[in-house]
Amino acid sequence: MSCSLAIPFAPNLALLFLFRILRGFSAPLAYYGSCLLQELLPTEKRTIYGNLYWISFSGGYMASAGLGYWTRDWHLYRLYGLVGLSGYFFLFLILPESPRWLCVNGNYEDFRKFLAKIAKWNKVKISDDYLNEAVAAAQNLVTKIPTNTTSKREKNKSNNFFRVFFYPNMLKKLCIFSVRFPSVAICYYGLSVSANVASDDIFLNVFFMGLAELLACPFGWLVGRFLNRRISSVFFDAFIIPCLLFGPILRPYSTTANLLIFIIGKIMITAAYNMTVIHMCEVFPTPVRAMGLFTTLALSCGFSGFTPFINGLDRRYFCLPGIVYSTMRLLTGILVVLYLPDTKYCPMAQTLEQAESLYRGNEEEWIEMMLKPEMVETSIDSDSGLSKASNDDNGVINYL
Repeated sequence: MSCSLAIPFAPNLALLFLFRILRGFSAPLAYYGSCLLQELLPTEKRTIYGNLYWISFSGGYMASAGLGYWTRDWHLYRLYGLVGLSGYFFLFLILPESPRWLCVNGNYEDFRKFLAKIAKWNKVKISDDYLNEAVAAAQNLVTKIPTNTTSKREKNKSNNFFRVFFYPNMLKKLCIFSVRFPSVAICYYGLSVSANVASDDIFLNVFFMGLAELLACPFGWLVGRFLNRRISSVFFDAFIIPCLLFGPILRPYSTTANLLIFIIGKIMITAAYNMTVIHMCEVFPTPVRAMGLFTTLALSCGFSGFTPFINGLDRRYFCLPGIVYSTMRLLTGILVVLYLPDTKYCPMAQTLEQAESLYRGNEEEWIEMMLKPEMVETSIDSDSGLSKASNDDNGVINYL
């Protein structure tokens, strides 16, 4: 926040860039919230909350147009914008630690306290025996090794992100997301930085972009509810690619048609962006989930810097930017369909060994393996806070 405050008063370009870089370090906070949310939710709730989480961002996006129109001054705009950032001061007091992360790192007493706190928030009374049973189930899951993997989990083995490079399947998934997420981000920012893509009025243009993103949140939830992760990707690309290709063609002839195509494309690319974040959170296991997300995010931010240059290709040929964006979407979409597992109904992996054993095509077997009595996780139910598993053998809690 201090860097955001300093940005409007930077005396030269070098300090401006330095403050902007330091300010960028806080960007992952928004994605950390999404990651933490996915770790707290049961399987069937991940899609709805993962999409609706971004509604407040979209509302702020729309409000920025009004704030810019009202202030008409960059320095004042930045200062008024700091009011929203003041909420960051209270994050450490409000946000809980991830219960999955606590389990993986052996902090079972904190995990037990967290479950008790969640139960209290949801007005559910649970016994000490129930909490002890939940802790025992969580311990069992973390130490369990899938039978269909050759990996060996070593005791006290470091859970740092670089271990991913020793797991071929996880490395493949990381590489695919490392090109897929930047392709989404480049198309997203490609539309965002085009000053007159929706309207010649820059303030209306920003408002329409924010409105499209607002509509994308419930729309992405509906698509994710009825389609799995891979088919959702195909569905979004089926609209994104034509919008990117035909938008520049229709723009000179019809303002209404251009606005309609823009809104459709913006809704689809934003929904695809949100769904990709959910998919990544589901694929990466708990020890490296945040770092996996931040690594792909860093790559996407870096590649997004090329969007003004891609947009500038319209000086050579007016359809060239759309062709470049569409090609990236098509190629990375093929990788998703051919190689990534569908994780819509999969419980989140707690270890790299478990995530390594999840391939495209073996999702049902993997889910069955994870739901075996000896493999059951601890679960927080969305409605009642905590709920007993349907398992008759040991009645442990399901954390799906």
